[in-house]
Amino acid sequence: MMPLAQFIQESASEQGLSLADAQIAAKNFNISLAKVEIEALKNNVKVTRYIRNNLTCDQQLRLFQSKVSVIGCGGLGGTVASLLARIGVGHIHIVDPDVFEEHNLNRQRFCTIKTIGLQKAEVAATNLPDINPAIHCTYIVNKFTQNDIAISEIIVDCLDSVNDRRHLADLCRQYERPLVHGAVKEWYGQVGVASTNNNLINILYSQVAANKPANPTENKQAPKVLAPTVAYIASIQVVEACKLLLNIPSELHQNWLSCDLLASTLDQIPS
Repeated sequence: MMPLAQFIQESASEQGLSLADAQIAAKNFNISLAKVEIEALKNNVKVTRYIRNNLTCDQQLRLFQSKVSVIGCGGLGGTVASLLARIGVGHIHIVDPDVFEEHNLNRQRFCTIKTIGLQKAEVAATNLPDINPAIHCTYIVNKFTQNDIAISEIIVDCLDSVNDRRHLADLCRQYERPLVHGAVKEWYGQVGVASTNNNLINILYSQVAANKPANPTENKQAPKVLAPTVAYIASIQVVEACKLLLNIPSELHQNWLSCDLLASTLDQIPS
């Protein structure tokens, strides 16, 4: 049998290595689809699935060999996870203790009539391979712990609790992991990158008392969040995560972005 690299080179077209040909290679050489695509990218053969990303093979390989933890899998988290899968991040780790409810249908990527009552993290991790069968997805149906931070290169904050965000930011500082923060409400959102060089989360939530007890009346109404706001903020979070993985400079390493989609304004504020 010819070497894998030669098989890939001969199978690829101008559009790169197709999924069908990659699956044939995986079967013939008794290896995973992920290993086939890694070998292709290492040999400067583009993969058809990523052809419109317009990244170099080295950049695509870097994303594919990266691991990102998505903390929270509701509106932001579900969209973030799906976009990470589409762009080709190879290992996506999802953490969320909650189940889908009917009021999630207006904005949460993996919430459908059929998934109401099911665990958010499990549903997302189960469905992501339908988007990209080469990636590896893991999930935890629980609140995040230090292990969920330690195992990944980049952490994406898709939480909805200030106290949880603070705890997550503390763990990221402890393990020296960049934290891509995002938050949404109605037409408004914010994005920033917390690192050991700034104190972003405490700056953003300085007016909110630490360890403030939950108000029992706050959960009686569904969150007021619009799907377009969620998609917009989640998209910027994924862009920032990819910039970090690819060592591309970003203004959001020193600033955070405030978005008012109703007024169509974006403001960068020093962090």
